[in-house]
Amino acid sequence: MKTSLRVLIVEDSEFDARILVTVLRKGGYDPAFQRVETEETLKEALQTGQWDVVLADYNLPSFSAPAALRVEIQPTGRGDTIALDGSCGRPWPFDGS
Repeated sequence: MKTSLRVLIVEDSEFDARILVTVLRKGGYDPAFQRVETEETLKEALQTGQWDVVLADYNLPSFSAPAALRVEIQPTGRGDTIALDGSCGRPWPFDGS
């Protein structure tokens, strides 16, 4: 039996978001997901949905994973955001500032 997982994906590429969902399914999860790509749509999704995790592309044309983490922490006091970057090749530190 697969584990249910509510996933908010901060990603400008629908293709890349679908890859993430496929990987989660192969890993034993049954993800219910929504894709957003701007700060405004992220804020709206955080207000209207209940998410287990936020997966964020590190660099977007008009947004970033550090900005997504700050948006999530401000209203909830928690930071369940995982930053993803296919070109970074190194750990991504976040100091909360």
